[in-house]
Amino acid sequence: TAYEIPKRDWSSDVCSSDLCNLIQEIPYVLDLRKSTNLSNMFSGCFSLKTCPNIIGGASASNFSYMFQNCRNLKSFPPPSQLDFSNGTNFTLTFYGIIAETIPQYNYSKAQTCNQMFRYSDIQYLPDFNTTSAFTTATYMFSNCTSLRLCPGITMSSVTDVSYMFESCYALQYIPQLNWSAVTTATSTFSSCGSLAYIGITGMAASFSIANTSMGATALNTLYSSLATVGVSG
Repeated sequence: TAYEIPKRDWSSDVCSSDLCNLIQEIPYVLDLRKSTNLSNMFSGCFSLKTCPNIIGGASASNFSYMFQNCRNLKSFPPPSQLDFSNGTNFTLTFYGIIAETIPQYNYSKAQTCNQMFRYSDIQYLPDFNTTSAFTTATYMFSNCTSLRLCPGITMSSVTDVSYMFESCYALQYIPQLNWSAVTTATSTFSSCGSLAYIGITGMAASFSIANTSMGATALNTLYSSLATVGVSG
C-alpha cells in the first residue's frame, strides 16, 4: 500500500523536506513559487515513482540534495514547471538517481556542482548553459557508470575538476571544454577504460590519462590543445 501524505502548504521560504522514504506519489501540485531554499526536498524518497507536479523554483538558489537517492524516479519535472534559473548550489542534486536522462534545465547561475550526478544511472545529458559563475565540479559525474557522452559545459572559471569523471566506465567522448582556469585535476579520468577522445583545451594542470582507450590521433589532438602541461599515462 502506498504511503499517503496530507496536503500541506509549500509556500514557505524553506521547503527542505520531511517526506519519508515510503512515499510513492504526491497527488497534488507543489507550489514552490515563493520558496527560496529547496535543498533536500525529496532527498531519500527511495520509493517515489511518480514525477512530482511542481510549479516554481525561480526564487530559490539552493537546490542541493533535492532529488538525492530518488532511486525509483525515472522522470523529472520539465523546465516549464521546475525553474533552476537562479540556482547557484547543485551539490548532490541528482545523486544516485536511476533516470537515463533529465530535462535541459537552466543552469545559467550555477556555481557549485560537486557530486551533482555521482552514482547515478544517467546515460545521456543535454548541454549545460553554465556561465563563468561556475567554479567547482569535483566528483560531478563520478561513478556514472552508464554515461557515454559528456555534455557541453561552459567551464572557463572552474578551478578544480578532481574525480570529475572517475569510474565512468562507459564514457567514450568528452567534447571541447575550456579548462584554462583548472589548477587541480586529481584522478579526473581514473578508471575511464572506454574513453577514446578528450576535447579539453587550455589546461595547464598535470593529469593522468592512464588506462583510457585514446589512440595516437586523439592524443595528438589533446596535446596540441593544452597549455604547458605534464601528462602521465
